[in-house]
Order: sequence, then C-alpha cells, then structure tokens
Amino acid sequence: MNFAVGKERLYNKNFGKDKNIILWDVQNIENGQPIKIRFLKNNTKYRQGIRIAVDDGEGELEINGLKGRVMELWDDNTLNEIVCVCKAQEGKISVYNIWNERGYPESQSDSSGMVLEEKGNTLIYKCNDFGFESTFDKIIFSIEKM
Repeated sequence: MNFAVGKERLYNKNFGKDKNIILWDVQNIENGQPIKIRFLKNNTKYRQGIRIAVDDGEGELEINGLKGRVMELWDDNTLNEIVCVCKAQEGKISVYNIWNERGYPESQSDSSGMVLEEKGNTLIYKCNDFGFESTFDKIIFSIEKM
C-alpha cells in the first residue's frame, strides 16, 4: 500500500490489525477554518507536543501572527489553549505526536501512535511515544474544529 503524505490517515500496523492506532492523522478542514488546540495532560518527565501541518497542496497555518506550513507545539512552552487558523486549499491538515526525551524532537517510532476519540466537533488524541506496553496517555491533547 502506498501512503500519500498529507492525504490520508496512516495507521501503525505494529500494534496488530485489530487495533486502530493512528501513526499520522489527516483531518478534513475548511479553508480558513480556525481550530482550538488544548494540551490536556503530559504523563512523562520530558517534553511532549504535536506536529501540525499543511502537507498536501498550498496553504499555511497561523498562530498568534506566526505563519508556516508546519508548526511544532510543545506542552511546556505553549499556552494550554491555542487558536490556529488553517488555510489549506486541499482541505486537509496533518497531525501527530512528537516528544523530546533525548534533547531533540522525535516522532513516528515503531511503537508510537494515537488513539482518537471524537466528541462532537472535538477530537481527543491519547498518545504513546515509544514502547509497546502503553495505556496511550503519555500526552493527551484535543483539537476543536470551530
């Protein structure tokens, strides 16, 4: 199976085919739609965060006047609640968890992934960074489509 970056959700098959563990999420969004990102919990002693991006087509994200196609948001140096305006001509944004245990950002390990819970227009991501024995609570964050 080929994976089209930023076009479709990618699952982490290392957890077995019975589990829907998301490695790289892609969400549909209206061009110019704001979203509210909240960091709900960090259950580690090191930095946790998210990567959010416009990976497919033209566009940019804007947070507090800062613009870019890719943003890394960290739970320890970011407001707990962030409004991001998503200008994505193809109508898609990418989201996945990142961490910094060894002094540099890491992501997409063999055992990383996210369990997604949807409550109305709010998406709650429960994440694992590394290690197959996980309760998916290393970092928990939400994205509300406004």
